Amino acid sequence: FFVLVIFLGSFYLINLILAVVAMAYDEQNEATIQEAL
Repeated sequence: FFVLVIFLGSFYLINLILAVVAMAYDEQNEATIQEAL
């Protein structure tokens, strides 16, 4: 049971971190594009 909880918890954490990184990367991209224009 605990293995399942740890597995789901780590999976959720990784998804959360990936989402934050993707959002930050997106904002950085938009800023770079606007500077180029």
